[in-house]
Amino acid sequence: MEMTISKTYLAVPYSEHKDAKKAGAQWDGTKKLWYAETPKLTPELQRWEPSRSNQSANLVADFGAFLKSNGVDLDRDPVVDGQWRRVSINGEKKPNASYRAFDDGGIPNGQLHIYKGDQTIAWRGNAPNLTPEQKEAVQAQAEHNRLVKTQELAQKRETAAKKAYGIWKNA
Repeated sequence: MEMTISKTYLAVPYSEHKDAKKAGAQWDGTKKLWYAETPKLTPELQRWEPSRSNQSANLVADFGAFLKSNGVDLDRDPVVDGQWRRVSINGEKKPNASYRAFDDGGIPNGQLHIYKGDQTIAWRGNAPNLTPEQKEAVQAQAEHNRLVKTQELAQKRETAAKKAYGIWKNA
C-alpha cells in the first residue's frame, strides 16, 4: 500500500488569506495554518509553499562546527533529519560515536553520543528572529515534516507487520 500526503501546509500571511482561500487553500483551525488537500500544489498555491533553505544551511554549518569541536571526523556536512548517524572520533577506524539533529520548526537542536564512557553532549542552535510571515512558514514546514514522518513510520510498521505475518504463517 502506497501512502500519500493528504495535506501540504502553507505559509499564508494574514493579509493574503482571502487570496489563498480563493486559490483552494483550506484552514486548519486546530493547527491554525492554511493547507492544500493534495501533496502536489496548484500553481496558484505554490507561492505560499514554505521554504527554509537559508536557515537550514546555517543550521547544518553550525551543527557541523559543534561536531568538529568535539572531535568528530566529518568528511561531509552532517545530515539533519532526526536519525542517528554513526561517526568516528579522533581518527579511529571504527565508528565510536553517533549524532542526530532536528530542525522541525522550533529551536534547532541535536545530540552527540560518544560510546566510550557513554557520554551524551547536547547542542542547541539559535532561534532566529523571524517576521510573522517567516514564523508562519516555519510552522507550516514543521507541520508538513511531522505529517511526512508520521506517514513514513506508519508505512514501515505496516511493512513489518506483513513480514512478521508471513514468517508466522509459514512457520
